Amino acid sequence: MKKFIIIFLMLIAAMGCDKSETEKQTLTSAEKIAYAQIDIPDYFQGRIVFQSDADGDYELYLLDWNGVKKLTDNNYQDEYPMWSPDNELISFQANPKAESDCDIFVMKPDGTEIKAILATTKWEGQASWSADGTAMVVTLDKARIYWLDMERKDVVKVHSLYGETIMPALAPDGTIVFSMRKWQGWNIVAYDRTKNSVKYLTRDRKSCRGRISHKGDRIVYVSRTVSNISGDIWIMNLDGSDKRRITMNDSTSEYYPTWSPDDRYIAYCVTLDEKAPNWSLWIMNIETGETQMIYDT
Repeated sequence: MKKFIIIFLMLIAAMGCDKSETEKQTLTSAEKIAYAQIDIPDYFQGRIVFQSDADGDYELYLLDWNGVKKLTDNNYQDEYPMWSPDNELISFQANPKAESDCDIFVMKPDGTEIKAILATTKWEGQASWSADGTAMVVTLDKARIYWLDMERKDVVKVHSLYGETIMPALAPDGTIVFSMRKWQGWNIVAYDRTKNSVKYLTRDRKSCRGRISHKGDRIVYVSRTVSNISGDIWIMNLDGSDKRRITMNDSTSEYYPTWSPDDRYIAYCVTLDEKAPNWSLWIMNIETGETQMIYDT
């Protein structure tokens, strides 16, 4: 069975300590199996939430020092998990009503207290939290970006741009970054709500999946500007300047990057073959460029 892993957000501390052999021996049999697939560096003290179709449909999982825990278990698709700013909730999209009817949910980090926060007859997904946790930017109908007020539960269209706009990310200053496709290819675009202005951050038609750092000064994203065959992870400033490639392996594809809370690390996925992918989870120290695989399928 194909295993497909996507990583979206991790909590990771700058320093950490290794688990003792005694602690490892207290794991259950299931946890030991999961632990055997994990190679966590000493400094890692965090949690990673990700989706995988290892059981036949997409479910959500949590990775930490104890192994991998399954957070959802059903016969529909649970996808696109995101931590809330206070790390007390995980938002995600799921389609329990119908394959084409996706809604947005939140749950506790242990997989309990699941509840819908946006459930209409439209397709809603790809939610990204505001810094204060009072709002989200979401994708509706797989093509348009909307602003969701978490208290009122109402949605307002962010823009009226021509083209398909998806995968929004919200900066602390309110700037919305999203992937946009006109005719052919994807670019990363920034939208200023206060000025109602749009700026193309890339124009190569080969860049997408931008995620904004917690400080709001940089964007990590995927680009095929070096190779049309494989994706690479790049970083640029919020204004689109100082673009640089940070993954250099031309024989693999790197996708789904996201930031650690202190913006010192990114987590991302790697595969040798995008057409029949088995993905592994990696982390990178941005300053040193050091990388390490922490979970393999």
